[in-house]
Amino acid sequence: MRSETRIRGAVLGVDIGYSRDRNTTGLCLLKWDEERVSVTCVNTGTPSSQRRLDLQSLVPEGTQLAAVAIDGPLTRGLQEISRYRSAEALLSRGVFQKRGKPGQTNSGNGQDLHLSATAFAWLLLDLEASGWLSLSASEHSEPIHNTAMVEAFPNQFLAALVDEREIPR
Repeated sequence: MRSETRIRGAVLGVDIGYSRDRNTTGLCLLKWDEERVSVTCVNTGTPSSQRRLDLQSLVPEGTQLAAVAIDGPLTRGLQEISRYRSAEALLSRGVFQKRGKPGQTNSGNGQDLHLSATAFAWLLLDLEASGWLSLSASEHSEPIHNTAMVEAFPNQFLAALVDEREIPR
């Protein structure tokens, strides 16, 4: 009889949405063990009660998350702000301005995205405090939080991999 395989690692990716009417936040759990890798994705809404239930159905109780990548504007200490961040300024100028546009925390949709991303990060910390899941400690410089929670901007990351000469004018 084969012994039960154990989760060796897991990471959570979150594509933040903020619609009050639709499930526009995407959650994706990537986990692996000695034999296989699995990916499970779900969409959830904005209310924290719905997000909590969807997270708990996606992430098994007791899971250790090696990292959480949130595609939404976050600030150090998970503070809510309404100013233009230096990261947004850097990504909106020069060679990067044609490769993607970050949601600006100082206006409109960017502010909504920031508030939703920040609320989601706090929800994860609340689930950790309750013992449902465990977040690994941050090991990188200038962390957003002391856990391995990072702001992800996958479009910009992928665009930065393209040679400047290959971008259409």
